[in-house]
Amino acid sequence: LGAIPALIAYVVAGAILLVASLPPAGETMAEPDVLRLTVFAFGSPVVIVLGLRSEWQQRADRAARQASTAAEEHANEARLAADAARLQVREALELVDRERERLAEVAQAIPEPLIVYGADGLGRFANNAALRVFGRSFYDRPLDQWARVVEPRDEGGRPLPRDEWPQLRARSGPLRRRVLVRLPM
Repeated sequence: LGAIPALIAYVVAGAILLVASLPPAGETMAEPDVLRLTVFAFGSPVVIVLGLRSEWQQRADRAARQASTAAEEHANEARLAADAARLQVREALELVDRERERLAEVAQAIPEPLIVYGADGLGRFANNAALRVFGRSFYDRPLDQWARVVEPRDEGGRPLPRDEWPQLRARSGPLRRRVLVRLPM
């Protein structure tokens, strides 16, 4: 029943046992009565302590179960949120891929050479017209290597300064300019 009822039973039983074991006036207590009283006095508190310990363990078990349940619920919520986020990312990636394919089709339809450069100055895309005119080396190479190979010049044939190279000028916005280059092919 628990530690508190055991403690009350111990006090009541101890009082009854003590009164029942008292010998009549003038006589001494019998040895079996003394032994029973001693065993009861020292053994019953152990039972009470074990009852208390059991109650503490039950409370700890309940708290652990509640914490486990809460953790499972939190993990399930996090799993659902991660699944939803994963689905959104997948849908966004599919949308980006479709848009990229559509833009590539539009870029391929343009009759003029079109090259898209990244922030590092390397080409990221070239339409078929650009590949026919310049080849892959025009946008696949690092800037300094490209400049050594193609020797970029303005319309008058003068070497272009580095900050006038098309890849670097294209960083600040769209660029439409005539540039003379030596084709390495």
